[in-house]
Amino acid sequence: MSGYTFRAIREALGLSTTDIADMWDIARRTPERWEAGRVPVPLWAAESIAGLEERAAADTARLVAELHDTHVTTLTIPDDELPERWHRAIAARVRREIPGLGIARGPAQ
Repeated sequence: MSGYTFRAIREALGLSTTDIADMWDIARRTPERWEAGRVPVPLWAAESIAGLEERAAADTARLVAELHDTHVTTLTIPDDELPERWHRAIAARVRREIPGLGIARGPAQ
């Protein structure tokens, strides 16, 4: 995977390079080096970001299915171990499928 592809996926997931570094317990500059092409993206990182991409798609599909045909008008973002940016990106994807859905911040469910 190229650094540019890695960056595009990371940004689409709503994650910063710092989020990635913290989640994977690596140096904060490491994802920046991958993205700049100074260091190749290792296979484990490419597989990990692909896994996050799959999880985002699954989370989006699950939430759309749960909320479809309900009277829920607001999706509440949980407060858990994942960065809030991640949850906002998922909520935005869900909102594209359910126009007019509000998004709020709240405790983990």
